[in-house]
Amino acid sequence: MEINKDACRRLYNHLCKTIGSEEVVTKRRRFFASVDYFTERTDLTPITSGSRAEGLDMGSDLDIMGLFPNVHISEERTEDSFLIPNNIVMDTDECKPCFSQLKGYSCHFDSLIKLALTPHGQEYRLESERIRYLLLSVIGLFTFAHGPCVSDETERGLCDITVCLRCPVWINQAKPWIKRERYWPSPFLVSRIYSYGTLFVPIGCKDSPNEHLEWRISFSVAEKHLIFSFTHTQFLCYALMKLLLKQVIDKNKQFNDLLCSYFMKTVVFWVCEESNPSFWRSENLWPCFMKCLKRLIYCITYKCLPHYFIIENNLFECRFNRQHPEFLKFLNDLWSRGIYMFSCCAVFSNFFNDVLFAQNMSVIEVVCSNLTAVSLQISRPFIRIFGLVSLLHPPDRQMNRGKLFIKRFMKYATTDFMPLIVFTQFCQLVGKTMNIHSECPSKLKYKLVKQYLPYLITGLRVDAVSGWMYLATYYYCIGKYKVSLQLIHHALSECTSDKLFHVNNIRIANDLSEIEKDGIRRKLWKCRHLYKKHVIHEISFYYNSRVIPPELDVQLTTATFIPPLQAILDLRSSIDERYFNCEESSYGEAYKCLAIALEIYGEKEDAERYYHEYRLRRNGFDAFIFDMLKNI
Repeated sequence: MEINKDACRRLYNHLCKTIGSEEVVTKRRRFFASVDYFTERTDLTPITSGSRAEGLDMGSDLDIMGLFPNVHISEERTEDSFLIPNNIVMDTDECKPCFSQLKGYSCHFDSLIKLALTPHGQEYRLESERIRYLLLSVIGLFTFAHGPCVSDETERGLCDITVCLRCPVWINQAKPWIKRERYWPSPFLVSRIYSYGTLFVPIGCKDSPNEHLEWRISFSVAEKHLIFSFTHTQFLCYALMKLLLKQVIDKNKQFNDLLCSYFMKTVVFWVCEESNPSFWRSENLWPCFMKCLKRLIYCITYKCLPHYFIIENNLFECRFNRQHPEFLKFLNDLWSRGIYMFSCCAVFSNFFNDVLFAQNMSVIEVVCSNLTAVSLQISRPFIRIFGLVSLLHPPDRQMNRGKLFIKRFMKYATTDFMPLIVFTQFCQLVGKTMNIHSECPSKLKYKLVKQYLPYLITGLRVDAVSGWMYLATYYYCIGKYKVSLQLIHHALSECTSDKLFHVNNIRIANDLSEIEKDGIRRKLWKCRHLYKKHVIHEISFYYNSRVIPPELDVQLTTATFIPPLQAILDLRSSIDERYFNCEESSYGEAYKCLAIALEIYGEKEDAERYYHEYRLRRNGFDAFIFDMLKNI
């Protein structure tokens, strides 16, 4: 296939539909930026990073770094630095570029820091290996160490978690990057990155005698800012490089461990820095990608890929040994095949089969893809982790967290869709921490429970059904059964076939009414209105949740997914006919709810049959959050 400008435009439009349009990528980024904003704490600041937070959703795990803002990193000792609590000083004398040991130099250390300090001569060093061990010990689910992170081993993949420390100034090793001549990034962005400083993550240099003491200098936040500044052509070029790695190179068992995503990102950074911005146009998408691939082959040929910020660090040092000639031949063969190197990739299946050129996405298609993208992000398992963690704190602390969410949202003062949906989701999580089983006088209990009502009402904006079901649960728990039934009836009326349920459905333009399509074209219908009308989230109860009605007794799992049709006959029908195309875990929990309902009504034989179906699915489902709770 000849890749002329028209073919490049067709490729660009095809990737916008499969990888993500500029609007969809922006939605993904704003979602994670909103999560970072609302979950920031004075003692621990979560930072989402990696491909997902960068706006690229290709099935990879989410990377979460827990920043300890109370720990102060400095490059050199000063007269006053000993008086700074939790002050840590860098020591790079015996380390390779991009690595450093961290020496404790302070009059006071928090208990957590003391656990990680180890004697080294007459000083104390912050031991990176001990930090990773503590992570594995505290979070029982994450049993696999992957670089500086600990990872889960679930089949679906949840996330990679690590801790990080911040030096508020730009370290000397990376200062040459500031003054380099370049086309990209802009001076303003360079200044912004410089002002943030650098991070340190707990992993040492391989084969170093002090590997267990060393920390790697990380530029994750800087890299995220750089990718946010990409044009969409640059972003799609980056996506093609990752596709090449994940779906072409890694499929070859002989070479599947030689490269990683970070190498691809570094290559794209170097090419962007050295290329005129006018080169990055949609009609040049394929030449842009081939330029990046050519740079990758060149770096592998000479076994040298300089770190983007600290060029003295060769990322390919000792990387290729006996496989070097075969790997080079493999990459050159891919180069010679042109675009057909992607012929086996699922993302390109329609591209090679379509005769007509792919057209630009219509306004309605863009809105539908935005709805799907947001629904996918909200449905990710890590949202349930935030909900689970909230259950570990006492109610008064949860109420304080809820008030903090409200203050931050008011301070944000925006009508933007993503902060709104994240805010309402977190409010709903706060509402679900209500304790209906507390032993206290009725008046006091009613007063306490009433405080959760505003959060559940705010949570009605999350979707079309689940918010109403949580509110119905609230009124059921306080004994107002008639109100609860009315809310359930309203929720049932919203369970129509045009809804986007969970992560297995894709919103298409045909599902929208003509009135809605006309409203979208006239810009009268906003994304938040369509989302509230068309999306149904899962209804989840956590292990030992304090808001589960006693009759259900759904306590053997951490995430109970209940299809929206709650009546017994409708629930049986939803299971037998596989409504909503849910995951197997969803049906497993629906089997148990149906069995409980049948048992209450005296249908013990049918109840036992559905209990048996539940147990079969329960045994095959990895209750990841239950394992984590069990080990905390």
